[in-house]
Amino acid sequence: MGRLIPFPSLSEVQIMETEVLKRVPEWNTLHQKTNYFLTATDEKISAGLALRIHNYALEQLKSAGFFEIVKGWVASVYTCDGDDRPSNRSYCVRWTNVQGGYIEVVGILTYKGWPNLDHGLAIGR
Repeated sequence: MGRLIPFPSLSEVQIMETEVLKRVPEWNTLHQKTNYFLTATDEKISAGLALRIHNYALEQLKSAGFFEIVKGWVASVYTCDGDDRPSNRSYCVRWTNVQGGYIEVVGILTYKGWPNLDHGLAIGR
């Protein structure tokens, strides 16, 4: 049997950064949409949902063998689906190191407020 993961408490997640991004269209001088840009909103992800998503992502990292790597890294929970209701959004959890590299669990979907499916891992800088 594997070791138990020390999950963060709710107070630690309240300190964790959460962000909701929304697609905003850009219009040209002829009043035609040319591009969409992701823009941060004032909305935040609730502390309870962020905790559940963060714990789910930690489990996924553990099963992939990356849990030990992200210890001490800064975690953030975000979504790019600010136009949708919270129940219809997909979420991501990103761990960033001091050099700017990151590992994240992407496309986490929820069912009745509980994460149940994700689209894998992403690594970048």
